[in-house]
Order: sequence, then structure tokens, then C-alpha cells
Amino acid sequence: MKKQTTALGEVLKSNSGFPVIKFKDYYESDCSLEMSTIILTVEDEDRLKNPGTSAVWLGKDTEHMHLNRTQVAALIHVLQNWLRTGKFA
Repeated sequence: MKKQTTALGEVLKSNSGFPVIKFKDYYESDCSLEMSTIILTVEDEDRLKNPGTSAVWLGKDTEHMHLNRTQVAALIHVLQNWLRTGKFA
């Protein structure tokens, strides 16, 4: 398998089999971004057809946030605005 690298770091495989990027934050704390899937109801079973596409884990290796696609889109918007203007809104 070809090695994949992003601006954050190399794409690895987590213990659960999902793609994960391990990186260090500004203070050299271990952090990661991992693809995930949220399955809460029978209707959510369609998500199993594309595992890892309904949510991501983001945070320090010991404390993660579980973000759904809507939250990730909002986070991207806020971070892009911050990059452009230095402000969240």
C-alpha cells in the first residue's frame, strides 16, 4: 500500500481499522484526527456501507471530540475564517 501523507502527518490505520493521522500540537502533546462512524439507530446502518465517513475523532490522544459531518463543516468554516481574518466570526 502506498504511503499517504498530509499537511498534518502520515495517514496510518487505527486499532479500529480507520484512517488516523497522529500529530503534535503547539505544546508537543500527542494528538490525532481519526475517521469514524456513528451508528445509533437502524436507519444509521446505511453508514456501514461507507465506514468512516459519518464522523471524525479529533483531539489529544487521551481526550477526543467526536464530530459529525455538519460539525466538521462548521469547524472548517470557522478555521478558514480565522486563517483569513484572525477572527472566528
